[in-house]
Amino acid sequence: GFETFKKSIHDYFENLKQLKIKDKYFAIPLHEKILYLIFTITMFQVALIGMILNFIPVVIAKRIADKTVAKIEFYDSVNMCAGAVLSAIYFLILLLIFMPLFGWKGLLIVIAIRLSGFLFLFWKEAALNTLYWCRVLLTKRGRNMNRTLQSQRKFILEFFG
Repeated sequence: GFETFKKSIHDYFENLKQLKIKDKYFAIPLHEKILYLIFTITMFQVALIGMILNFIPVVIAKRIADKTVAKIEFYDSVNMCAGAVLSAIYFLILLLIFMPLFGWKGLLIVIAIRLSGFLFLFWKEAALNTLYWCRVLLTKRGRNMNRTLQSQRKFILEFFG
């Protein structure tokens, strides 16, 4: 009944916590995991550049959220809103720097800088999924728990029908 289901959920998430992976790892098909791995490896340098070039608004937004948010429920919203505002200001500052130096090519440089920041976000997600895959495949604990986690997840999903 419900108590068995409740225990299954608890055990499942405890096992995930032990492996330091997220549930979504098991929802990703193998071909996507392979694509994430390829993307993570091939785009590392570009993503690193994107992170460095867009570091300032991200760090300031995080500091604003850290200092102003008392309830965890609002943290992501404040961080995201501050990040959006600061990113717009950062974009304008970059335009003011690069447009006088390079003319319309400066606009393209600024757009490339901002797009590299978005690429970093996609890369970070792909890298996390690749890390989860490595934890399951390349660690003894991960290999031992893989089938258990898959059957626990299947049981939970089937419970909802």
